[in-house]
Amino acid sequence: MALTVVLMFVEVLARYFLNWSIPFALVLIEGMLVWGVFLLVGSVARDDGHVRIGFFIERVLGHRAKPFYTTVENIFSLVASSFLVYVGYRLIAHEIHTGMKGVIIPGSGAQGTDFMYYLWVPMLIIPLGFFITSVFYMERIANQVRSFLRRKGREQPEESKKEE
Repeated sequence: MALTVVLMFVEVLARYFLNWSIPFALVLIEGMLVWGVFLLVGSVARDDGHVRIGFFIERVLGHRAKPFYTTVENIFSLVASSFLVYVGYRLIAHEIHTGMKGVIIPGSGAQGTDFMYYLWVPMLIIPLGFFITSVFYMERIANQVRSFLRRKGREQPEESKKEE
């Protein structure tokens, strides 16, 4: 992200003071911002930073229902992010099959030639970002199942002692 800020700052200075623009700057800045957002989606999911429906459910059902609804939330989020991995994969497969090319950046290639890139290259972040998010949701579900089994294991010996 720091590189994005520096590139944008240099671009603004060049436009206003030198009346010149870096040919590839806008495309590169937009691409870096999109990639940054999609990569951070997984990090926010891992840190449990997304706005969740559990906030509202907790107000209604209280803390006792928290293990249940957080598991449901995580399963739903895993399904949604896995679906977006699939959709992103299909989108990229379509772009590769059609050979669609992106923006032509005049004079930015070797020896002043025009530079053109394939559209699937910047779109690669969609399945990649949501795959990372899916992995984090799988990790959270596994931790919740382990926690549930540990709690269940601690409760069972106490119940068997009462029966004796």
